[in-house]
Amino acid sequence: MPKTANRYRELLIRLYNWAMNQYGIRMPGDRNPAAKVERYRERPPEIVFQSMEEIDEQLGAGARWNSLHELTALHQFPVNYRMN
Repeated sequence: MPKTANRYRELLIRLYNWAMNQYGIRMPGDRNPAAKVERYRERPPEIVFQSMEEIDEQLGAGARWNSLHELTALHQFPVNYRMN
């Protein structure tokens, strides 16, 4: 939930900045009111590595479509590279 609230906050900040810059909308004190809202503390994302069996399963599922197979292999390369 904190991550979602922070993304909404960022969206509002951008919206106010855009309105102020593009259309000269004036805010009290010429400050973005959304920027005053404090961010929630977010936990760092959990990094999950796939097993070799899961990678083989994905590559097998995409074997019928060459481009999908190649994209899956490219996506998995950094995972394999970090594990070795």
